[in-house]
Amino acid sequence: MNLNLIRQITQKMGVYYFLGDLYQNSFVKPKYKKIEKLNRIKLDEIKSTSIQHLNYEVAKAIANVLPNSGGIPVDVKQINLDELKNDIIKNESRKTGIGNFDGLALNDAIATEDWKHFSFFDLAVTISEIAKQTSGKNKFSILEMGSGAGSMFDYFRCLGAELYIGIDGNPLAFAHSSFIRNNKDFFRLLNLQEEINFNTSFDLVYSSEVLEHIREDKTDFFIKTIANHMGENSLFMGTIARTVMDVHINLHDKKWWLNKFEKHGLKPFEFSNEFESKLANSHPYNWDASTSHLFALKKS
Repeated sequence: MNLNLIRQITQKMGVYYFLGDLYQNSFVKPKYKKIEKLNRIKLDEIKSTSIQHLNYEVAKAIANVLPNSGGIPVDVKQINLDELKNDIIKNESRKTGIGNFDGLALNDAIATEDWKHFSFFDLAVTISEIAKQTSGKNKFSILEMGSGAGSMFDYFRCLGAELYIGIDGNPLAFAHSSFIRNNKDFFRLLNLQEEINFNTSFDLVYSSEVLEHIREDKTDFFIKTIANHMGENSLFMGTIARTVMDVHINLHDKKWWLNKFEKHGLKPFEFSNEFESKLANSHPYNWDASTSHLFALKKS
């Protein structure tokens, strides 16, 4: 079955988002509601025994040294979240309709239902374990590019992160997400389509389902930002969607992406296949190995 073709046809028919909601509520949600119950227990156990190592002062002091235009230029006070969802369904599009931000969806960064949030727990555990393995430390630092509503922060701080910085360009997340509003020192509202440099290396740079939203002519800036924050022993882990959707404006095969990464010194290494398989085995509700390219790269 050609899922991309089905998406194209249903979008033209004006029923794509209706069918998407129907499929999610009928099949995806029941599966991950069960996973939510299990992951709540796991998280409670970790919280009861773990010591949080987050360094608030270091996080607060981290600042971008390059010019940046900031997030999507919208007035968050004028946007009603319920109306936004209805407009998306009615117009069959999540595009902002704002200049260079056509690939970015305003609703992508809004805090989601609990079952969606907990579907990312296993992924956070996998990433944290790999970060510890590659850094050789029990505590690790992580930069998340495209942090959305900031829900992964809730996990990383319990799993050994001593430094976390999340970057996103959606001001709605910063206005409405409790994960961000209650932990402002760990998040930065910046335009990811422009180069960013905190003058800090992280043990792991992570970005999932973001680059397909970045304009192709801005791709190098995004990858340069990744490279700016990687040292000799740092690791980049990420996923890039390869499915056709309204806001997926930067779709290519994996070879194309690897060539782009290599241009900035990021290459596969001896454990790339192993780490990519671990990512695939802990995927959340919104992607898997059949829908996305997976990457584990080091800086040469």
